[in-house]
Amino acid sequence: MRGERILLPSPEEAAYPYTGEDRAEIAARSGGVLVGGPATVAGRLRAVLDGTGTGEPMITTPVYEHADRRRSCELVASIAGRLVGPADETARRQVGAGGHRDDG
Repeated sequence: MRGERILLPSPEEAAYPYTGEDRAEIAARSGGVLVGGPATVAGRLRAVLDGTGTGEPMITTPVYEHADRRRSCELVASIAGRLVGPADETARRQVGAGGHRDDG
């Protein structure tokens, strides 16, 4: 499954009895999943950003229904201002001091 692009199954398609091996694989792959309300996700995402030294996360929302996926993106957008932290300030100082960011 690794490296293969798959379509997200509908809830009905995904509703099957998982084996213990299936559940272990799901648990192993979902360690980086952040779930919760805006305050919870903001705190956990801030910790990830601080721990990795990055200021630019890539967020995916593996949710089947478009309206639910859109709402998730709206919630993430609502916390974006809370995610500015030390890594972002360091990058701003470097750029302001004549340094550059290689975004390409």
